[in-house]
Amino acid sequence: MKTRSADDQHTRGLPPPPAPTSRDANPWSLSTQAKGVQPGRRRVRWMPLAIMVVIAGAGVQQSLAALEEGDVTAAIGGLVIVLFVVFVALHMVLRRTREVGRTD
Repeated sequence: MKTRSADDQHTRGLPPPPAPTSRDANPWSLSTQAKGVQPGRRRVRWMPLAIMVVIAGAGVQQSLAALEEGDVTAAIGGLVIVLFVVFVALHMVLRRTREVGRTD
């Protein structure tokens, strides 16, 4: 059986912290795709609008199906979805008009 020596009972402490890395330590630069720039393609600006239209359509469909069954509470839930989509769409439009009208 191995026994500890007297030196092993003393704590040695933590090692010193590593040196800070320099800013030019990374030899690889970010590619254009990683930066968010898609070479040769335009940004698809209508995609968020299409997603919102699909979500609003699902809300309208849910509301109409609930009204046919006579469930007013579920119909209100579907209309809340539609109102939320309209609110988000108005917010996006107002933000874009403020950005266009801004003369910095």
